[in-house]
This record gives sequence, structure tokens and C-alpha cells, in this order.
Amino acid sequence: MRGAHFESSLKKKRKKKKPKKKKKIISHLSFLPPKDCFFFIIIHHHLNDDEPSAPGISYALADWSAQTCEGRGPFGFSHLRLLRCCFVGAAFLAPLAHTYYEFQDWIFPDSLGLWGAPLKLCLDQSIYAAIYNCVFFFGIGLLRRDHPKRIVADIKDKFWQMMRAGWKLWPFVHVITYTIIPTRFKLLWVDMVEVVWVTYL
Repeated sequence: MRGAHFESSLKKKRKKKKPKKKKKIISHLSFLPPKDCFFFIIIHHHLNDDEPSAPGISYALADWSAQTCEGRGPFGFSHLRLLRCCFVGAAFLAPLAHTYYEFQDWIFPDSLGLWGAPLKLCLDQSIYAAIYNCVFFFGIGLLRRDHPKRIVADIKDKFWQMMRAGWKLWPFVHVITYTIIPTRFKLLWVDMVEVVWVTYL
């Protein structure tokens, strides 16, 4: 009986663990929305996929390169600006692009033959490009805590400038995207070009 009592007391001692210390929130990330916010739910939903990491990393690299070219040097860049771009790429643009490419393959199947690529290109550089640019500016403005009127005004001011600039590059890039690159690698391919594109802008 004493042996059994001794073993049960040992088990109780083993079960008693020290409470884990809560990690301190880094002050640099104070601009992010609360964890129960819709945007964190989106990230959690896509954690098992590779899609969020690619746009997030590509936009972070692109913004770092852009700030370096602006004269800030490789180590004088704004951390908050870079983190905003990374977050918008992962939380907003990744789910949007992933959903769009699946929808595109559904509405323009391979059975269309040679007509598929031109139709995809037209859709990409019209409706999708417009939505993509608006989502980017909306996300950046939201994380900067801009007033909604200012976000809308910013989108209006830069919308056609971004569209016309995009038409100088993306139609040529997407000739490769919609003829050679498999659907599962389209997002990665586009993000590689995105690094150069965002740096240029």
C-alpha cells in the first residue's frame, strides 16, 4: 500500500509543471490587428499551404530593395514599412492570387486549346489586376491606420498609373505564365517577377 501511495504521489508531482511565461509582444509589431481579427483568421486558414509565404517574402524583399534604391542603404530601411508589405502579401494577396488561379483554370479549361492563354491574359490584365492593386493599397492603408477616405483617395490617385505601368510588363510575363508554367507554380513565378516590379515602382 505504501508503495502504491508513493507512486501516486510521484505522478502528482510530475503533473505539476511550472506555468509558462507569456512572451512579450514586440513593440515593432504593434501596428498589426488583434489576433482575433479577420486577417489572422485568413493566415491561419492558409498555414498548411505554401502560398502565403511566397508573396510575403517577395514583397518584403522588393520593399527592402526599393528602400535601398531610394538612398536609405541596405540597413537604413523602415522596418514598419517592410513588415506592412510582408503582411499584406501574406494575408491579402496570397489568398486572392491562389483563389484567382484556381477560378481561372475552371472558367478557362485546357479544352479551349490556343484560346485559353489569350483569354486568361485579358482577364488577368483587366479585372484581376484592378482588384489586386486596390487590395494592395487598401491593405497598406489599413495597416497605416489611415482614414477610409484617405485610402479611397490614394487608390483613385494611383489606380490608372499602376494599371498603365503594369501593361508595360505583365502581358509579356504572362505569355510565359499561361503557356509554360503549371498552375501550382504560377504564384511562385509571378512573385519572382514581383520583386523586380515592386522595386521599379
